[in-house]
Amino acid sequence: MCEFHDSRKLTNGINDVGKIVIALSLAAVVSTSAAAGSREVIKIDTRSGVTVEILIKQTNEATAALILLPGGAGYLDLSGTRINRDRGFIAANFDSFAALGFTVAAVETPSDNAGGMQPRFRQTEAHLKDLEAAISHIKNITKLPVWLIGISRSTISVMHAAINSSVKINGLVVLSSTTRLPPRAGVTRLTSLALDRIAVPALAIGHEHDGCRGTPPEGARQLANGMTGSAKAVAKIFSGGGGNPGRNPCGPGSHHTFEGMQDEVVNFIAAFIKSNPG
Repeated sequence: MCEFHDSRKLTNGINDVGKIVIALSLAAVVSTSAAAGSREVIKIDTRSGVTVEILIKQTNEATAALILLPGGAGYLDLSGTRINRDRGFIAANFDSFAALGFTVAAVETPSDNAGGMQPRFRQTEAHLKDLEAAISHIKNITKLPVWLIGISRSTISVMHAAINSSVKINGLVVLSSTTRLPPRAGVTRLTSLALDRIAVPALAIGHEHDGCRGTPPEGARQLANGMTGSAKAVAKIFSGGGGNPGRNPCGPGSHHTFEGMQDEVVNFIAAFIKSNPG
């Protein structure tokens, strides 16, 4: 089971919750018949002496290009087109998003942070340059609306780009957002950012039983409430699923990564994007 929460009264004329629920319930009928191409890896220059690899899968008749940013330390550990760190939400659902009619691009860590990115790096000018280069490249080769999707620590990157990038995106999705990181992380909390500068459709997702201390489910509502300049900002809180987080409630196999219900979450995201074509 899951519940839809419209976290604020929308001011663009779409203030009928019933209409929004109907639009988002398209997840039940999203086609999975789109023909997807094969995976390939491209390498782009982002800063002086720095490169970033992007795993991409282009899809026939795609309606949007999704740039997926892995959570945690942010690396995919690519071996050719194989993702070795494949248990996280982003890696596990790379092909699922492509099957739903999207071109999908997953971004590896930059070459000067090959061992993984610290949270504080995700709010730097250097990281912004990496993200802008990736967004520009995907826009140029696909000619499609571009959305950013991140989970946990990579929500820092998504919000950094959405607020500060000169290269525009068409929408964003954040899951299990890091709205309660401790000060020692060296990160400005997402809820303290200039959220009102975000003007694109935005979906903030949480799980009501997320046990990760840095990503409380109410953070999704706080972010949606703060994005007052967005064409549509919606919070969605899921319940259900399963998994055993063991010693790490912030990792794969837990409510934090929507274990046992990832297909439902992916379908919901796909429906939201397709209802906001940009």
